[in-house]
Amino acid sequence: KEFKKTKISQTDKDALEVMELNEAAKWEEIQIKFKSLVKKYHPDKNHGNKKYEDKLKTITLAYTQLKKKFGKK
Repeated sequence: KEFKKTKISQTDKDALEVMELNEAAKWEEIQIKFKSLVKKYHPDKNHGNKKYEDKLKTITLAYTQLKKKFGKK
């Protein structure tokens, strides 16, 4: 699904912003971006850096929010 075809709440917009995506993103793009961000901010790669750990938690919450609404069921 494309987001522009579905009404987007402010929460969804915020989640897209956290994931560095725009409203025209497709579900497949969201999945690819999520995997990329997980690799970038994963604690194993950043040796327990709290800043990166917190960023990864925020990204995961954003992805979960988007998946609930737009993910394939």
